[in-house]
Amino acid sequence: MKKSIYAILIGSLLGILFAFLLAAAQAPSKYQPSEVQSLRLQLALKNAQLAQRDAADAQQRFQNSLNDLRTEGEKVRTENKWPDTVKFDPSTMTFVEPPAPAKKEDPPKP
Repeated sequence: MKKSIYAILIGSLLGILFAFLLAAAQAPSKYQPSEVQSLRLQLALKNAQLAQRDAADAQQRFQNSLNDLRTEGEKVRTENKWPDTVKFDPSTMTFVEPPAPAKKEDPPKP
């Protein structure tokens, strides 16, 4: 957990440094926010970046949970000694065997 906090802090510092370097390289704009407004904007940016990181973490936890569910479904199939063709559907929490492929009928001979 400490590593992720350090990574966030380092990333934030690098981002701020990059923003200052980029701002210094650009021609000055005639529309400049006040120092307080600039700080509010920086805070809003940091909040957005933290929310983005939280969303990415939540997405990873979601994917891990889905993988755990699929693994548990396979475990149940194995415990019940069902054939490998039986598949677990996590959206309906059911086990189904895919239908047999349809046989092609020969066309009638004239």
